[in-house]
Amino acid sequence: MAQPDLPAARLIVGETYTPSGNWSTYPPHRHANEDLPREAKHEEMYYFRVNPTDGFGIARVVDLDGDEENFTVRDQSMQMMPAGYHTVVSAPGYTTYYLWFLAGTHRTQGSVDDRDVGWVSRTVPMLRELGH
Repeated sequence: MAQPDLPAARLIVGETYTPSGNWSTYPPHRHANEDLPREAKHEEMYYFRVNPTDGFGIARVVDLDGDEENFTVRDQSMQMMPAGYHTVVSAPGYTTYYLWFLAGTHRTQGSVDDRDVGWVSRTVPMLRELGH
């Protein structure tokens, strides 16, 4: 059976693996404003898996007013991030996987690093090589 051609106009989907004791999407970033090509406004949702399944991680969100939420990531948990800077860390000994969904008015992935820690991407050689 042929697969239907259903182009998405407002949805971006991806996967991220965060190894034991590591961070992903760091420095934290946001997509809160429509300011293309620099930043595209999106809401984001994560569906997490943790291996081994009794493990955990932390997903941190700091909203635009500076209020923060630290969500405990557990196997098969979900988190919605309508706005704010966000990042994920895996506890040592566990791998965190997440399937992420971005929904907005455009299908482009512009984001802005957290103004307080964005300097990290300019000083850590590995992040510079990745083009952050």
